[in-house]
Amino acid sequence: MQIKFNISNNATLTLFGKNYYTGETCSISLEKFETIQIGHDRDLSGTFVTANKPFALFSGNRCKDFPGSACSHMVSQLPPVREYDNEYIIPCFFKNDKTLSQVISPVRNTINITIGTNTAIMVLQAHEYHNFEISPNITVIVKADHPVQVTGFAMGSDTNDVDPYMTVIPGIQHYLDYYKIIVPENYTENYLCVIVPRQSLGNLKINSLSVNNFKTAFHSEELSSGKTYTIRIISVSHGVYVLKTTDQAGFGLLVYGHRRFDGYGYAGNFVFP
Repeated sequence: MQIKFNISNNATLTLFGKNYYTGETCSISLEKFETIQIGHDRDLSGTFVTANKPFALFSGNRCKDFPGSACSHMVSQLPPVREYDNEYIIPCFFKNDKTLSQVISPVRNTINITIGTNTAIMVLQAHEYHNFEISPNITVIVKADHPVQVTGFAMGSDTNDVDPYMTVIPGIQHYLDYYKIIVPENYTENYLCVIVPRQSLGNLKINSLSVNNFKTAFHSEELSSGKTYTIRIISVSHGVYVLKTTDQAGFGLLVYGHRRFDGYGYAGNFVFP
């Protein structure tokens, strides 16, 4: 396994008695089911890991607090580079004061970030990333010349008693037409955010019921690559949910919720039926 580090603020990371700097690579051998955890008080975004066998990689923060929220543990499994996408629709996280989004590129790349009618164009170098904030009730479109990873961080809200959480955002090319997911117990509020082609909204079923049978917390529409998508956030209770479109149209799904001093979030396509 090869770990090529990217450490913010020119900091060093000590591993197995050796100091590593940004751009340096550490080689590690792991046995079957063996794990390693690497931590630092600096941001490690842009660190890339490769191996000659399949492996799972998780990333996050032990205690991350944003202005106006309490400290919260955040972690998510990361997709492999082959599952990155060129195009993303990023909705805001409901009831959060803001959403922080991170775009990271494995290669030199031109990125277009569209908010409303305004588009910012930037060039990222290999392993470079860019963070930007999304205000409430706003949806952002990200398009890149080459596939990128996009992560969303719910920044919490003292007003709404919401603490931070994070999830990987699904790319449009990885939308599915069927999901089976679990909403955990003992959370104050839980939400399903669906991103579905507008003409297929009426074909979306949740536990065999029309999506219109569920309470809508947020609704908007966005145009991306000539297609109009409906973004709808619905409020749900805990339990098992099956979501599918009867016309087999692919759609995005984010699942998240919160309670006092805690929150969770994940992308629906990380849970296979």
